[in-house]
Formats: sequence, C-alpha cells, structure tokens
Amino acid sequence: MSETRELSDKLKEVQQELRQTREQLDKQRTQGAREQKALREAIDETQREAARLRQRVEKVEARKREQEELSSPRPEISVGAAGMIVALARPPPSLEEAVPVLSRLLRMPPAAVRLRLTRSQPSLLARLPADEAERLGEQLTAEGFSVVLGEYSRLIHRGIRVRRFTLDEETLSVDDGKGELQRVRYQELRLLVRGRRSSTTVEIEIVRQARSRPSEDRSLGDVLRTEHEHLENFLWVYGGDTRMVITEETAFTGLGALRAASRAATWQSLIEELRKRAPHIVIDERFLRTSRLELPQVPSERSQDVIAGLVDAAIQEGMWP
Repeated sequence: MSETRELSDKLKEVQQELRQTREQLDKQRTQGAREQKALREAIDETQREAARLRQRVEKVEARKREQEELSSPRPEISVGAAGMIVALARPPPSLEEAVPVLSRLLRMPPAAVRLRLTRSQPSLLARLPADEAERLGEQLTAEGFSVVLGEYSRLIHRGIRVRRFTLDEETLSVDDGKGELQRVRYQELRLLVRGRRSSTTVEIEIVRQARSRPSEDRSLGDVLRTEHEHLENFLWVYGGDTRMVITEETAFTGLGALRAASRAATWQSLIEELRKRAPHIVIDERFLRTSRLELPQVPSERSQDVIAGLVDAAIQEGMWP
C-alpha cells in the first residue's frame, strides 16, 4: 500500500509539474506573440516613417529642380531677330491647373505666366528660335493646350498696301498702285481686322532768331525736336496667302454706289459688303479701342500685326473663334 501511495503521490507531483510547465509555456508563448506583434508594429511604423521621409525628400528635390529651372529660363531671342512666336489660341479651361504646367515648360515664375495669359488673345507665350519653338509647341500640345505658331517675319510682313480695289463677282481685286494686282476669291477670305494705328512724326526746327525775352528757353542755333502722334484707320484683309492693307490713302471708288457721305460710314459699307460676299469671314475690331499692346519680345509698334497674324493662323488651324 505504501508503495502504491508513494507512486500515486509521485504521479501527482509529476502532473503538477507538467501543468506548471504547460502554464509557463503558455505564458511564454503569449508573451512571445505579444513581443512579435509589437515588433511587427514597430517594423510597420518604421517603414511608414521611411516612406514619409522619402516623399518629403522627393518633394524637396523636385522643388529644388523647379527652382533651378526657373532660375535659368528659356533663352528668348532678341527683339531684333526673327524667330517664331508660340501662343495659346484659346485660354485654358482652368487657369489654376494650367499655370504650374506652363511655369514648368516655359521655365518662368507663375506670376509671369499669369501676366502673359491675360495680356491678349491669342496669348503670346514666347518668341524663340524655330526648333525651340516647335519643340515647346509639341510639349504644350501634349499637355492639352491649343497651340498656334507663327513665324515672326511673316506675322509682321506689311502685305499689299492697297491703293484701289474692285469688288468683282467672285473675287476681291486689289492694286498697290505700282503695277502689282492681287485677286483673292471671296471663299478664300478669312479675317477682317479693323483698327487704328498710332504713328509718330518728328518735326525738327533750328532756332534762327535770338530769344526776345530772357525767360525763353531757346537760343540762336538750338535744334528743337517736336513729336506729333497720329492715329490712322486701317482695315486688314487676310485671304489666300497675303494680307491686304486698306488705309485712309486707299481710293474707295470700287464701292461705287455703296460709298457713303462720311469716311467712317464708307469703311463700314466695305466691311458689310465683304461680309455679304464671304459670310464665313471673321471680323476683329479690338484695335479700334487699343492702338498698341504690350507683348513680350515684340516691339509695341508691331504688336497689332503679331496678334492679327496669330488670329489668322489660328483660323487656318481651326482654333478660332
């Protein structure tokens, strides 16, 4: 009996030790799971923090690249050179979305981009060498902008200065008074631009009489320079491959019975007659209000020519009006 009891007690001790061991293992297993979970969470948080830091570094590097690009803008050519004009035929749907893209492509500050977008329509963006302009035009087109290009020398070409004209049955015939006759079919007419052009004449006077009063600010032999500004009416007719320039020196006898009593009414009669014969023609009269514009890389006396030429180019590309 004593031996059986002894074995029984021994078994109980072993079972107790097993339970304790099992409980200890369970506690260690639970503790290990907690430690592993905490370790995984720590690893995950470290990875997230690394990703955040990486994004911040990328943003800083991108901002640095942008600043470097803006500090070295596209090398626009001098005013006296030829080159090509790059412009937007239509304003972008969203100015806020367009400005950062244009700032990056033009390599200029956003404020300068906004100014160029608001000065005129079409919006002149840059005047560059031909290969640079074409490359920029492709980049702008890829971004969804309506781009029009114009060769500067062609935009400002004076065209035919009309001395007299004839409204034939199917064509507008113009004569420059020097033997050059141009005929353009009415269906080839695209654009009428009416406006006023500012010009300045200089009067030089040499003082040949001594001043009669000491207060006079002139002395014998002085050269006096006086500038006089004039406003001249014009009508530019774009059609075929030329621009026909009708001015106040043009004889309006070609209107026949349509000539009006006043000069202004006669100009309007010509416009209405051309509109009747070419119903598709676009009429732009903005230059009746503005004789000069301030455009980047364009002399003010050529600003009207450039804008009108860009409108004509946009019409030919189907982007205007």
